[in-house]
Amino acid sequence: MLRAPIWMTSAYFATSGTLIFPPGTTNKTFPVNLIPDAISEPIETVNLLLNNFVIGTPGPVTQAVLYIVDNASAPRLLAPARLPDGSFQFSLLGPAGRRYAIEGSTNLAAWTELARLTNSTLSSTFRDLTATNQTRRFYQARQVD
Repeated sequence: MLRAPIWMTSAYFATSGTLIFPPGTTNKTFPVNLIPDAISEPIETVNLLLNNFVIGTPGPVTQAVLYIVDNASAPRLLAPARLPDGSFQFSLLGPAGRRYAIEGSTNLAAWTELARLTNSTLSSTFRDLTATNQTRRFYQARQVD
């Protein structure tokens, strides 16, 4: 069952309701009604929570984050992780079809372009193999075209 309080934000109409999962069903979809506007906005988040289960036991994931990406949103870097080989990996979230320069720094003063990637969907993964000997690493992304 999906429950959320009803209120209106600047980006979407909040709602609540019930999702029914028949036996063997693990995924459900539901509409999120966005409020169209001409304002350029940063990426916004909506926290989703499944709760108040009736006649059933939930799986391990009962919450999620929905990202609302405006066509003019600046990119956001998410889920940074240092991998066992010492490299860094993260996801870039931003408008689809845009090209981004990924830059790295060890001191936040001097930035070096590491790569360019085209975000063909809303999210792309980047892995920095040059950071294996770095104790600190900072990243930023900027749209290049």
